[in-house]
Order: sequence, then structure tokens, then C-alpha cells
Amino acid sequence: MAVQQTHLVLREEDVVKLACEFMENRDMTISQISLERESGVINGDLSDDIVFLRQLILDGQWEDCLEFIQPLAQLSTFDYNLFQFLILKHKFVELLCIKSEIPLANTESAVEEVVKVLKEIESVSPSKEEYSNLCLLLTLNKLTDHPDYRNWNPVKARSSCFKLIFPLVKDLLSGEKKEINSSSLVASNDRLLQLIIKGILYESCVDYCQQKATATKNSNSMEFTNILSQSEFNDSDLSLLSWLQSLPPDTFSCPFEQRSLNVDVERIQKPLLETSWTEHMLVTPIRSNIFPHSAMPQNKPKSTDIMTKSLSLLLNKSVDGVGGSNGSLLNMSRSLASFHLTGKKLMDTSVDHLFRTGEDVFTAPPGSQSENGGSGEDRQKNQTSQ
Repeated sequence: MAVQQTHLVLREEDVVKLACEFMENRDMTISQISLERESGVINGDLSDDIVFLRQLILDGQWEDCLEFIQPLAQLSTFDYNLFQFLILKHKFVELLCIKSEIPLANTESAVEEVVKVLKEIESVSPSKEEYSNLCLLLTLNKLTDHPDYRNWNPVKARSSCFKLIFPLVKDLLSGEKKEINSSSLVASNDRLLQLIIKGILYESCVDYCQQKATATKNSNSMEFTNILSQSEFNDSDLSLLSWLQSLPPDTFSCPFEQRSLNVDVERIQKPLLETSWTEHMLVTPIRSNIFPHSAMPQNKPKSTDIMTKSLSLLLNKSVDGVGGSNGSLLNMSRSLASFHLTGKKLMDTSVDHLFRTGEDVFTAPPGSQSENGGSGEDRQKNQTSQ
């Protein structure tokens, strides 16, 4: 009798999504973002515009965030003041962190930058209380002295910033509706743990049936296999399903006792992270050759320019050792030179690559062709696939 072959397709991209969701649910944001960068996989069904905005925020490109979203400012359905407040607030907090960690950064220009940002916040703050709370941060020796920022780190804060901003832009930057396929599915509800629990149950049931069939087990109790039990990858088979299919149909109509499974999840005890967050904020982010990382500004945010020299002195690095990084930090790259929002009715936006220098990114007509031929969207797809 020929053995029936059953084929299962497993996408490693989906496994990465499971891991990203697991880390996000446990506030292991640094590991989550690092995994996203290295794998190029994001656990979210987001439009290209929103993915681009999200990466700008995660990279701390605050000025580019404000410039990128500028076309939406005229819409009555968009709370532009709140958007500005959230962006400027996180920029302000990061500046305070840098000033507190680098004593040499308390220069006149550094203080002026902090005061400038605080003044911008005042004009868009939702309430005087919100503004006053930020002003109080100036009186602290360290940002972590405040109870709300005791476990603060820039990666987690930037991720939280996007989550606050997402409801403001999700309907305006939704882009074209995509067909639902496996690549657009999102891991949710702790799907990784669900599958692990079901996998342990399946393994345990297979062991139970084998022991019953060989008369090596007399009791009806079941012992669960350990999640880290050693097994070969090709040990997975459909023996249990084959055994169930061989049972008479009447067996499944017999009354049975429904049993519940109590699962105790022992939460991981995360250690406290101690480091210079300033170094993390000033270092050039890792870039991959796929969207959105390939489209990110290559230079660091303008807000870090005033701290660069002080950081170099503090770390006792020579100019020759740093190379050209200081020069690159002094020039603000323009993300909108390569991406823009096309002006369609009701801001039906799409991401578009522009390769011509000096082109007005906000007035380029929708569907315009480049000098190289083809739309910007086609070029973006080609670049992504390379």
C-alpha cells in the first residue's frame, strides 16, 4: 500500500513575525527592532508610507518626520498639532538624555537647542499640564531620576512614539488596498506560545499512543514532553493523524469528558539595562538593502550635531579615528529627496522614488514618469527585489 504524501509549506518569514510579536509583548523592543533590521521582516500589514514613517521614527529622524507628513497638515481630519507634539516631545527627551550623559555637551549651543525645542512644544502642546511636566524634566540631574523614565531607553521610546502616532495617520496613509495573502498576515494573541503549547500536546499525544499500542503504559495519565527535548527535524510525522483516521466513525460519537488545560507561563525576568544611551542614539543605524532601510537618510539627525564633538572628546577619539562621521553628521540629509506623498484627492498617498535632483517632491504630478522611464513605484519595487 502506497504511503500518502502530505506537504506542508513553512515560511521562515512567518517565524520571524512570531518572534517579533513575542518580543513586543514582553517589551524586549531592542531585540525586536534588531531582528527586524537583520531579517527585513516587520510583523504588521502596513502601507509603504506608514512603514517609511515608522522607520524614520525608529531612526530618530525627527525633522524628516515633520517634513514627510507636512502635506497632511491641511486636512481637517488630521490632528497635526498632536502629531507635532508627539514628535517634538520625544526629540526633547532624547536631547535631555544626551545632555545628562555627556557633561561636555552642556555648551551654549546645546542649551539653545533644548530651549528651542521646548518653545516649539509649547505652541502645540495639548495642555499646559503636559508642557509643565516636560519643563520639570529640566530640573533633573538625570532623566532616569523621574519615575516615568526610570526604565527609559531610546529604542523603546521611539517604538512607543510610533504606536501613539499610528492612529493619527493609519486612515490617511493607508495606500491602495492589498490582496490578503500569506505575506500580509500578522502574528497576534501570542501566536508563538499558542503553537508551542499545541506542539507539546501533539508530541505528548504521540508518545501516549505509542506507549498504549506497545502495552508499555497501563495508566491513562499523560506526561508532557519538555519544550527543549532533543528531537530531529524529520521526526515530525502524521502518525497520530493516521491512528485517528483508522478509528471507527462510531468512536467519535461516543460521549466524552471535556477537559481543560491549565497553562502556567513563567515570565522571563529581564535584567536592568545599563549603558550610555547617547552612544546608541548617535551611532549610525544598521542599514539593509531593502525597503524601508534602503530609503532612510544616511546622515544622523540634526539634533545630534551639537553633541557629536563633545561625545568624541569624552570617548577620547581622534578626528582621524572617527573618519568622516563628523562631517556627515553636520549635513542633514533630506529623506523627501527620495520619497514623497503624491497629491491625490483625499490624500490617497503612495510612496514614490525620485531620482532627479532639485525636483519639488510635493508638486510632482501623480503618475509622472522619470527620465529613466517607468513610475517611481515601479522603480521602488525593482529596488526592493534586488
